[in-house]
Amino acid sequence: MKWKGKFSILALCAFVYLSLLYAAAVSTAAEDSITGTVYADDWDDKGNVTLVVIETADGELYYVSEDGKGKELLKLVDKNVKATGVVQDSGGEKIITVVSYEIMD
Repeated sequence: MKWKGKFSILALCAFVYLSLLYAAAVSTAAEDSITGTVYADDWDDKGNVTLVVIETADGELYYVSEDGKGKELLKLVDKNVKATGVVQDSGGEKIITVVSYEIMD
């Protein structure tokens, strides 16, 4: 087998291995549910919402990651939602990677 072929197989194996490690880390992270209102926090040059936050009743802000179902929340500005996902603290800001959500009445 040529060197390029061996390298391609090695690169593919490394990618699969790292993907499995990432999936295992995400699946073992504890999920939290938060309820609050979705607000736009950033826009592109055309005025499209590019970042949203969820503000809870007690005033806590959770920035919504674009991963998972987060992009779907860009269309739910000013709606009350219950979002379930993995919450991480990044420099004092809470970021939620949304796994599921429901629109509250």
